[in-house]
Amino acid sequence: MTSEVYSSLPIGTASKEIRLIELLPGREDEPISCIFHRYTLGSPDLEYTALSYTWGDPKSPKYKILIDNYAFNIRQNLWHFLKQGRQFGRYGLLWIDAISVDQSDINERNHQVALMRDIYSQVRRRLLTAQAALFNHD
Repeated sequence: MTSEVYSSLPIGTASKEIRLIELLPGREDEPISCIFHRYTLGSPDLEYTALSYTWGDPKSPKYKILIDNYAFNIRQNLWHFLKQGRQFGRYGLLWIDAISVDQSDINERNHQVALMRDIYSQVRRRLLTAQAALFNHD
């Protein structure tokens, strides 16, 4: 299930490519839906927000979202962040390590970790915790 999500938009580990998600509008009773975009760090018009947060207890319940129409499980705190973002109409591009990086692919994960400095230095806005988003309405 998870590998299908990433195989639909592979990123090169020989470049500075990253995956960003776009949160799609939806009604309260609809599943949270996102789409992947691939960008190269340093692109002149690239604007995104990076979320840095505690992933939470691995034993906590998982919540299903849709990415490119594939089911994808995330933890509760991230699900609440995305739900609130949709509620407040925050639909910009997001870099969220738990989603943007294929955590099951060691090569990709190591490559993306090596890019972290660039990823966080080129953001338009940095959110330090999912809870910070509750108060960020600029």
